[in-house]
Amino acid sequence: MLWGTGKADSQDAARLAAFKQITGAPKYVLGYEEPDCYGNGSSGISVGDGVANWDALIAPFAGKGTKLGSPSMCKQADETWLADFQTKIQKPWDFTTVHINKNNMEGVKKDLDHYWNTYKKPIWVTEFSCVDDHNTFTPCTNQGQINQYIFDIVDLLEAHPHVVAYAYSDGMGLGDVWPSTKDGKLSKSGQAYLRAISKYH
Repeated sequence: MLWGTGKADSQDAARLAAFKQITGAPKYVLGYEEPDCYGNGSSGISVGDGVANWDALIAPFAGKGTKLGSPSMCKQADETWLADFQTKIQKPWDFTTVHINKNNMEGVKKDLDHYWNTYKKPIWVTEFSCVDDHNTFTPCTNQGQINQYIFDIVDLLEAHPHVVAYAYSDGMGLGDVWPSTKDGKLSKSGQAYLRAISKYH
């Protein structure tokens, strides 16, 4: 994954330097981490810089047989960055990467519908978490609610005709109850996720 353009922080600069050292042909290469937001774990990239770095550093992998994943948006169904970006890049992505931070399935479906209806490409949910994002970013803390959310979203994503992959998020700002591990072992939430996916895998 090309996380950012090296400007967000020192870690971003190190990631960019490491990305430039890739010489083979990975099966997948993913675009930027939330370029439409700045700070708090997002890469904060202008569309112009995003296009330039995509064309120079990501697009060439397509010629080697690598499948390209779009940048993943911070603003989810409310994004506008990706639509602008799409019209300016030389090589389109093969699948759309999506972040979902919601606490109900209606919100999840809205996000998925937006990305499918707008871009018409297979969807890879690279992060999902139980979050109330209505006015602020507030992670769920009730274990019963979290467990139900996990079972509901796994069922939804497994059944969705346009979702090709998905992943549980252990990212920043998700509180103490949601993260899938604690002290090196599966948390109650992690155990619920394991039970949920064991129905299918």
